[in-house]
Amino acid sequence: MKIEAKKVDCPGCGAYLVYDVDRLSCHYCGFERALELAPKSVEYKEFENFSYYKGDLEFLCPSCSGISDVPDNLLSGFCPYCDTPLIGRFLNEYRLDSFIPFKVSHKKAGALLKKKIGSLWFAPSGFKKFFKNYKELKAYYFPAWIYKFRCFLRYSGKRGEDYFITRTIYLNGKVRRVRQRETRWYPVSGELDLGFEDILNISFLDAPQQIRYFEYDLKENKKLEDEVLSGEISYEYNIEPKVSFEAVKGYVEGALRAAIRRDIGGDRQLISRIEREFYDIKLDGLFVPVYWGSVKWRDREYNYFINGQTGQVVGERPYSWVKIAFAIIGTIALIVITILLLQYFGVLDDELGKSLLIY
Repeated sequence: MKIEAKKVDCPGCGAYLVYDVDRLSCHYCGFERALELAPKSVEYKEFENFSYYKGDLEFLCPSCSGISDVPDNLLSGFCPYCDTPLIGRFLNEYRLDSFIPFKVSHKKAGALLKKKIGSLWFAPSGFKKFFKNYKELKAYYFPAWIYKFRCFLRYSGKRGEDYFITRTIYLNGKVRRVRQRETRWYPVSGELDLGFEDILNISFLDAPQQIRYFEYDLKENKKLEDEVLSGEISYEYNIEPKVSFEAVKGYVEGALRAAIRRDIGGDRQLISRIEREFYDIKLDGLFVPVYWGSVKWRDREYNYFINGQTGQVVGERPYSWVKIAFAIIGTIALIVITILLLQYFGVLDDELGKSLLIY
């Protein structure tokens, strides 16, 4: 499918405007226009398994008239011929009409990344120096489904209640009395009805795993305008809500088990059986902001991601085995010196000190 892509024209010089945090700006003439974004709360709807567009996609650039093949489900990007920011149109059955705005500027994101890299103790020095002038971060909007639902649980297991007994033991030829913990176990079963809200799951297949754990404040949700996609790379969803919800079940499994353990009570809990019934499922969708930087270092690619709302930085890193070796040697030397000093001042028995050093 061929789409006549749009661009946001600059009224100052006729080039184009790009979005950054709370304004549109022109990189050529310096024109800026503040954006007043309308708030939009999450509006949960009855659960449906919305489909997505599957097929070839082409963008026609309004600046150079170039036609380019683009990845499936691309909503906005750049012309490969003239680098104009392009905005396509929605093709999916369900249109996501809200987004979390970038609160971290492109410049600030770069500074956060350099600070993160600089703090990596065991990263090679050359790798850290490489990032001093790094400017290859790109801004992305990834689609996400948001869920609200309830889960009815039936469980069975055991509740453990601790008690202590005193035993007499022989240790190094001496008689000692020690307290030992024992546990009495009692069979239990029960039912729970739990509610969950604002559970978010990235709904794009090629989205990096690391960003799936980013958290966002959904109170900052805004109504989506085409202008905010200018200069950002964004995609429509290509994971259907039904498939996405299977992953969400896994996300809440820890919370389900924690609730059961609280309900069992006691000092210890064993869960032997859980029956789960998810119901009253509702959903909405939105776009979330992410910066993505990728570099090659010694024939391997390393990726870094920054939460565009909170500034959290996650990613991969190389290790300097020379630094690690020196750290291990230094730690061993410190332990030996500590033992010798304790022996010298009579704090540690000589025989025990020798056995520790031999060990």
